[in-house]
Amino acid sequence: MSDVTVTLQGSNTVTVTSPANSTVSVSSVPAPGLTITNQGVRGPKGEPGDAASQGAAGATGPAGATGPTGAAGPTGAAGSTGPAGANGATGPAGAQGPTGTAGATGATGPAGADGQNGADGADGATGPAGADGADGSEDTFSQDYVLNIPDEGGVKKSFGKYLNGHTVPANGKTAVEVLTGAFVDIVDPTITSFSVTNPGYSSSATTPSVTLSWSVTNNNAPVGAALTIVIKRKLTTESDSSYTQIYTETYADGASISNDTTTNSQTLSAFPASGFKYKLEVTDDQAGTGTVTSEDTSQASYNDPGVSVSFSRVTNSPFSESAGSSTTETNASREVGNNDSDVTIEVDRQTSGINITEVRLYRGSTLIKTFGSGTGVQPGDHDYTFQDTGYAGTTGNVSYKAQVDDEESDDNSASYAKESSTVSFSMQRYPLLLVASSTALIPTSLDSDAQDVFDDASTSNGHASVYNSTTAFGTGKNLITESASNNDSNYTYIIYKASIGDLVTVKQGGSTANDLTIDTYPNTPADMWKIGDFSLDNSFGHTDTYRIYRTVNTQGFADNVTVFIDD
Repeated sequence: MSDVTVTLQGSNTVTVTSPANSTVSVSSVPAPGLTITNQGVRGPKGEPGDAASQGAAGATGPAGATGPTGAAGPTGAAGSTGPAGANGATGPAGAQGPTGTAGATGATGPAGADGQNGADGADGATGPAGADGADGSEDTFSQDYVLNIPDEGGVKKSFGKYLNGHTVPANGKTAVEVLTGAFVDIVDPTITSFSVTNPGYSSSATTPSVTLSWSVTNNNAPVGAALTIVIKRKLTTESDSSYTQIYTETYADGASISNDTTTNSQTLSAFPASGFKYKLEVTDDQAGTGTVTSEDTSQASYNDPGVSVSFSRVTNSPFSESAGSSTTETNASREVGNNDSDVTIEVDRQTSGINITEVRLYRGSTLIKTFGSGTGVQPGDHDYTFQDTGYAGTTGNVSYKAQVDDEESDDNSASYAKESSTVSFSMQRYPLLLVASSTALIPTSLDSDAQDVFDDASTSNGHASVYNSTTAFGTGKNLITESASNNDSNYTYIIYKASIGDLVTVKQGGSTANDLTIDTYPNTPADMWKIGDFSLDNSFGHTDTYRIYRTVNTQGFADNVTVFIDD
């Protein structure tokens, strides 16, 4: 064993333990306070003692300076082989060696199961067309033939659609064509309907849409004919050469057409003067048929507005009887002076795109009311009302009419768009009265006294009616008394228009009863006196001359007695 030499520098304390039988040599540069302990030769290894308890860790001293590297010692004996290390990375492949000798072929194994079919590949390009085959026979007949197949035993013979004596048009046709012509009767389609709606008429430019509809019978449906329709359009002011196609459609083989439709947009000017004409053309795909056509016109049209006038009286006569009586006042036949009317003008716009611009009311030829811009005119249907209280006349006829202007008549500078019929009423009915009154009129009485009696007339104290004549009573009139005539304070008066003349007959109890005696006041004996004529005003302010008769005595009639009078 070699010796151990330790060289010390610094101020450290070093303990060196050497192997057995070795010499320890220590050289040192003493430092102050350095202690060197030299141990003896290591003895043999003793038995392990008890494990000492771990003392407390001392404080870490400062790191000493690194000493110089010592000389390498001799190589020790090889230790036992350690476990295999991990494989290193694969090195590059070596060069391929020479091919070995082929071995003998092994026996063929059994065939495996068939796999699934793969997807079809794309079609290949079309190959070039083959050469044309030889033409078939095109033999044709050189003439037409007249059938000679007379009826026999009541049996009518025919060759397809041809009968005995008919000419079969065979010249220039093949046998197939002749047979087809005989047994298949090809005819043109039939248009059963074709129509176009009309657009609205307007005072401004419009682009309306119209509807076209058509039905066509496919007469060659059994052979699968297909119909094709074409629709053309032109202005009504243009020639037929101006037709332009706007629609076409082809239908299924063998199909007829029932109420098919399409729409078409038009461009119209304001107040359009012309429209459009449409033509339907129908063909089928069978040889020998032609084109069938039908036409219809789509025209925006203007219609005059409707206008009518009606009226009613503002006030009814106080003497009017029940409706239907010949002595009853009506709106058209009135008591004299009843000249005020409520007038209604009914306007009915007939063209929706044209507005009403003015409505005028005339009495006779006099304009009495205008409904215009800012004064109540309405663009469409409307009833206009006006109360006419401006007529001063009290007798005769009064008539009304109305005129209507609209945008069309304004555009044409026309006097009016529409004028109504004239309606009128007459004022020629005069009071015919049977009156009970306590006033005793005599020929010298004043008109004012007679007016008092006249004003007492009513249906409650006598018979108050209006008679439609100024010259006669005709076949006579029946007047009915009221209870006031049976009052011993009252006289009974008969008052009527003087122009009719004197009473000739007065009967108590009806036209077949006994006559009453009539005489002039104050002659007796008499049942009734003629008092005379007086100027009287009716309730409407009309003044006229009336003739008055009076019973000689008060309480001249019982209640509800028919008094018949005639002139």
